[in-house]
Amino acid sequence: MSHYDLRDISEKLSGSKDSTSVITSFLGYLQAMRRDWKASLAFYECSTDRLVSIYSLEGNKLASADLDLPVDQLPAKLVRKFFHHSAYMQEFNKRMVLSMIFQNSPFYRADKTEAGMLSPITALNAWESCLCLPLADSEDVIALLTIVSAKKNAFPSKTVGELLPVKSVASLALAQHLYRSEKGRLEEEVKTVEEKVATKFQREASRAAADTALDTLKKAGMTVTELPPAEMAKLRDKVKPVIDKYTASVGEPTVKELMAEIAKVRK
Repeated sequence: MSHYDLRDISEKLSGSKDSTSVITSFLGYLQAMRRDWKASLAFYECSTDRLVSIYSLEGNKLASADLDLPVDQLPAKLVRKFFHHSAYMQEFNKRMVLSMIFQNSPFYRADKTEAGMLSPITALNAWESCLCLPLADSEDVIALLTIVSAKKNAFPSKTVGELLPVKSVASLALAQHLYRSEKGRLEEEVKTVEEKVATKFQREASRAAADTALDTLKKAGMTVTELPPAEMAKLRDKVKPVIDKYTASVGEPTVKELMAEIAKVRK
């Protein structure tokens, strides 16, 4: 097997426009090096302790699917190695434990007897060799890379040693894109909140201006008649047939949206 060109893979991954491009380039690079390899990448959600999505290549195209796989349904040794470290947590903090684990034992060679448990995250069911590696950002696991082969002993120590730097480059590239994506999402949330606050302020200011204008008119001698809620309800009942008549032509979703906005203004 040829040595990986780290500069080449680093340039490809760092130059990718988004996380999907990083995944496509990374998996494609791995499979191009060895035709018997089939790689997949399952993303981990720490808050739910689950693998929530999986990516693999079908030809040159990236295929993805949602997952709902609790990590405790994976082989116990793999889980203890990469996800659950309770036995060690009592003595060391999380960052130290994960640093120790990823530096000293950063991969897991699965046994064929574990094929059933690993089937949701492997790109090949009838495999003879299986290698699992965690992709991590500092102390947080991002995803689990799984490479399988129909050949026996496809992942000797030398091969694994050559893979580890490539995995590290991919981890960094993914972490950067995920950070940017999360930052963009948070900025959009802040923008939405700001727009809601501005809308509320404008509405309240408009109401205050209307009340002031009405008071001015009353003081100038204008007679203003305000109907009680019961009378307003009668008027709404009177116009309901008209609304129903034109709902069919305008579209029920549009009418519902309009009525919802009117209800907000009345509050």
